[in-house]
Amino acid sequence: MTLQPHREILHLWRTVARFSFHDGAYVFGGPNHSNSLDDARQLLCILWPATQQPRYRLDVPDRTEDEMLPPLELIGDRHSAPLRLARAQTAYMMRYRDASGAPTFESGDEATAGHDCVESFAIGLRLSLAAVGFAQVFRSEIADGAALAEVNQLQKLASARLTAAMIGLLRSFAVTAFDGDSPSGAALSRLIGQEHRDEQAVLNEYRSEIAEVRARILEDMTIGSVAPDGSDRMPYVACGWTWGVIAGTAQIETSETGVSQAGGAAASVPDPYFTWVAMDAIADLTSPRTRLLGLLTPEQSRIAQSLQLRLELARFYWSNLATFGDHRWPIERLPWAADQSDYTSVVIAAITVADLATRYGNTDLPYAYLLRVLARLAARHAVVRPPPADGAAAARPDDYQIELPFAGTDRSALHRGPDLIAVLFDTLVTAAATTSNDKLRIEYTELAALSWDHIGPGAAGTPAWRNAYRLVCGLVTADRVTNGETGRSGPPLGFVHQLLADADVAFEALPEATDDPDRKDLAARLERARRIVDQHPARAAALLYQVLGALDERLQPPGPR
Repeated sequence: MTLQPHREILHLWRTVARFSFHDGAYVFGGPNHSNSLDDARQLLCILWPATQQPRYRLDVPDRTEDEMLPPLELIGDRHSAPLRLARAQTAYMMRYRDASGAPTFESGDEATAGHDCVESFAIGLRLSLAAVGFAQVFRSEIADGAALAEVNQLQKLASARLTAAMIGLLRSFAVTAFDGDSPSGAALSRLIGQEHRDEQAVLNEYRSEIAEVRARILEDMTIGSVAPDGSDRMPYVACGWTWGVIAGTAQIETSETGVSQAGGAAASVPDPYFTWVAMDAIADLTSPRTRLLGLLTPEQSRIAQSLQLRLELARFYWSNLATFGDHRWPIERLPWAADQSDYTSVVIAAITVADLATRYGNTDLPYAYLLRVLARLAARHAVVRPPPADGAAAARPDDYQIELPFAGTDRSALHRGPDLIAVLFDTLVTAAATTSNDKLRIEYTELAALSWDHIGPGAAGTPAWRNAYRLVCGLVTADRVTNGETGRSGPPLGFVHQLLADADVAFEALPEATDDPDRKDLAARLERARRIVDQHPARAAALLYQVLGALDERLQPPGPR
């Protein structure tokens, strides 16, 4: 791999530290504006490597590697830098709260002022989870009482913000249902249509493939997301995240105090970009670091199960849509037919890579097809040509404006996502990290290195945090590839979480009776499974099979079977 991600991470750290710390004090945002989304990205440019790869860790000063210190010298030395980073995180958590102290998640877009946004929920989830873990590890290294109190305050604030972000994502999950005669049905037909095949036969085949997703949506969306009226009579469904809290969505029951659940304004229209952003963050809730450090409270674990179910449904829906058929996949027909956007093609390719990473069996063929698609996208945006001599990014269409539809009106706004090449780079290195084929991995990494050469700086003096953050995510993944940390992980953990979610739903359907010893026993076993699901998924699965069997027996209607 010609790209040297370790060197680039240290260089980016130096750049971010120079911009963000003046005389050891943290400075938020760009010179003209500051908002919860970009300020979270700014912090994650340092925190994401520091909490994801052991070689970059800063939360155990005596184990911080010497080469990590020079890029961060404007922050402090090995002992003062982590405390100043903790203070910066606390300042962020305090900065973005309403008058009652509840966390807020605005994106900075003028058109959506006053409304929390999914991308801010997602980045807020990732930042909060990183902050909770950073504080939990760092406080064990602190002897000074005042510093310990500061770090404990950070952990409390970050945990509350994490809960709020998770609830916001639950309330932003969109489900739509439609029939073949509707405009959505006509668009679907154009998207998945195949040459030399009857249109209705193709639609019937597609309906069969998404039958499981449709059934789960209509039967299991018990909190935060409600299927639209009449959806049981409509043959097609779409699901994923929209730009913000959906208008009319009910509040989520929670024991967490200080969490505001304001009414939403977003139309229930799933969008691939916001779906990808949400999925990327939600995956952190079941990461090895989250499980090993036990970062989630019982309340957060309950919400995480519901988010995990939605992640799996959305991932299956969009990747199945992208790769449907045996002639030419919809994603191979550039640009993406639904909105004629290469940007959407890259985003849906990223979702498909995430889906491939969970599959068993040989996935060489779909990875090879996706490589071909991504190579064509790179060529369409001049990545295969030498970069300009002055190092500036090649001129490209400003096609990363995402439309934000509002509910009940014709009003819409535009949200600006990261540059297409930044998303392409992140997608390529993720594919390289998850494929099991060495030849394909080399080809993915070579194209990723080429795309890196075409990434230019932001406007002079104004860091484009949306790009910097996405590039940091890609560099951390690329660093894993260069260290040999590759290969796919199968879906057992997600399956066990699905078992737990099914058991919760079934248990809630039991009649309440305080003197029912069997019910108490089932509750105890269910709670035991919930406590150990992440650390010991096989044991949790064994318990849940027993619980589900007993619940099925009790919920069967009386009479002969």
